Amino acid sequence: MFDREDDIYRRAGKLFWERQDERGQDQIWYGEKSEFEARIKAFEFLDRLLADFEGVSLEEEFGGRQVENDYGQCYRIRLRQKHRLELPDRDVARRRLLEDLTLLYEVRETRARELKKQGYKDLTDLTGHERHGALAREIIRMIDTEDVEELMDYISTRQRYSSWQMYMCSAFLRAEDFLFFDLETMGLGQNTVILIGMGYFEGEYLIIDQLLARSQDEEPALLWEFYKVAEPRRALVSFNGRSFDLNMINQRSVYNFLDFQLYKPHFDMLLFARRVWPDAPNHRLKTLEKIILDVDRGEDVPSDLVPVFYEKYESTGNIGPLVPIVYHNQQDVLTTVRLFSEIKKYFVND
Repeated sequence: MFDREDDIYRRAGKLFWERQDERGQDQIWYGEKSEFEARIKAFEFLDRLLADFEGVSLEEEFGGRQVENDYGQCYRIRLRQKHRLELPDRDVARRRLLEDLTLLYEVRETRARELKKQGYKDLTDLTGHERHGALAREIIRMIDTEDVEELMDYISTRQRYSSWQMYMCSAFLRAEDFLFFDLETMGLGQNTVILIGMGYFEGEYLIIDQLLARSQDEEPALLWEFYKVAEPRRALVSFNGRSFDLNMINQRSVYNFLDFQLYKPHFDMLLFARRVWPDAPNHRLKTLEKIILDVDRGEDVPSDLVPVFYEKYESTGNIGPLVPIVYHNQQDVLTTVRLFSEIKKYFVND
């Protein structure tokens, strides 16, 4: 006779020891009990989902539709809500960048103070300087033309990606220019992308647009639909996307023989969060969502169990395990949008 409770413990234990083996026998792993209990709760959640969504279709739960392109088919879920994206004032950003003499090569804080004592208050004053004039004029040109891509490329040679100078470049863009995005995959490394959540603005509305692979074979179509949305946007915003999400998209594009690589100005909220909230307990998106935005998701699929839940959906055809993955991804996109607005007060008032 099947013992459901015993099966939950067996599955949780199996995953527990797999994680233990991955860490290596020579490593001490703290928090073993809490980890094991979390796995038990996750599998209990999975079993409830299978029971609750038996016979329910994707259309009934999400109201999405199938889309088709030259690379196959995938499933699209689209929501919209009124939302305002807070960006720094264009004139304030221009003034602060012009006043930052450390944007010049060979100019650090000490040299910048010396130049200001000599009467050079900003880059405009330096345009006639024998040593710094040519570069000052070039930086002013980038600021005046609001060429965000060129300006951010240049600033990255002088400052960190988390710097206020990088953030100020967002002032030269409109809300409609940004694409916020987040991936769900079948694990780290070269593994299938199964869901891409996108956020973009149309007038006063934030559109949360998700592309779902109903099977792993739908990954090429999903990636191509993402590219069609991303290509006309001027800038990307993600949470850890510089290290993971964008690299994954470009790598999976190569794997699937798709003719695109995506490179655009990229604002990574993880890097900004570490700078703006250094005292946070950790810099996971869910933690920041709780302490900064006061949002509690409640029961949620653990990120590292997304592949387990998706495989259960694939093997059973029951959409239950997919449901929390989709809603988890929606919330990740929305939180990234809200945190991007939230950091304005820290950088503008700094």
